[in-house]
Amino acid sequence: MLKITIHTTQGRTRIELEGRVAGAWVSELNRTWQHLQHIENSPIIVSLCQVTYVDAEGKSLLSDMCNAGVSFEASGCLTRSIVEELTGSCPNTSIAHQKGGHERKSDDT
Repeated sequence: MLKITIHTTQGRTRIELEGRVAGAWVSELNRTWQHLQHIENSPIIVSLCQVTYVDAEGKSLLSDMCNAGVSFEASGCLTRSIVEELTGSCPNTSIAHQKGGHERKSDDT
């Protein structure tokens, strides 16, 4: 199961994910992202902090999102590893790592 929550504030759109980015949920996330790209004229940030698993199809979608300029928030070994893997192919993406409730932003350019 994957819970997708959308927050739009201060000129930014944040997609918060909770659960598994796998199977049929990858298509649902893709539909959500595609829809937001067409209706929002703001940067999109995806929070992976509450993600517990990402399958190959999910990684492929996250890579596509990264290539389109989406930024990510990550915490914990799993999601930080996925974001680091993604940013290797998306050097211009801004990444936010969260640790203990504090956010640290870095540009991998």
